[in-house]
Amino acid sequence: MSKPISPKSLAGALDKWLPRLAAAATKQDTCKSEEAAPVSVPEPEAQVFDKAGVMVRVMDDEDLARMVIVRFLDDIPKRIEALQGHIKAGAASSAERQAHTIKGASATCGGEALRAVALKMEEASRAGDLESVAALLPELEMQFIRLKEAMTGFINQVS
Repeated sequence: MSKPISPKSLAGALDKWLPRLAAAATKQDTCKSEEAAPVSVPEPEAQVFDKAGVMVRVMDDEDLARMVIVRFLDDIPKRIEALQGHIKAGAASSAERQAHTIKGASATCGGEALRAVALKMEEASRAGDLESVAALLPELEMQFIRLKEAMTGFINQVS
């Protein structure tokens, strides 16, 4: 399962992988899925803020959604600043970890466009290409500003 994890997909995965009475049927399904060829689907332009996805992950609890988003909006500027420091210091592995953290937090909070930029930064850091990571910083900052505006509107709406 990939992050962010939704309660529904977790339940589906547990149903699929936990032992059942029909173990033979599960084994057949597993074998068939291993034989299937991977399909490459182009990724559509990422959504700035996936409100519906956030609400699913917090099981429609508006207070919890508000709390998570407020903490996210407080934390990400610190993460971006730390990422900038790692880039300036030439610390590719630290930049990779920071970009990974931004990516995961963004995915959990519905910041799909921010997540997409952080993913590119994580991959470039892993390759040791801090020049590309630095070049993506303005895009990361712009996507955070856009996400913050959308999230602030959402918080005001549910208050």
